[in-house]
Amino acid sequence: MAALNMLTRCQSLGYTKDKILCIALHPGWLQTDMGNKLGQPPLTVDFSVREILSTLARLSEKENGALVNLDGKVLPW
Repeated sequence: MAALNMLTRCQSLGYTKDKILCIALHPGWLQTDMGNKLGQPPLTVDFSVREILSTLARLSEKENGALVNLDGKVLPW
């Protein structure tokens, strides 16, 4: 996980001059073959995809280099 965090931060700094945002986005606990083995995930893949697209449309420079959750809230590394 630390490598992904560092990659996201470095990419965000490298793309700033081109006005490209770089984030890590947590899609939530999804109802998939893998997720279902751990219990009862609350989110469908379709719901998660819709929320991710909505979140991507709302991102700004303040989230650049951050880890965000499904609704765009910045999560601590």
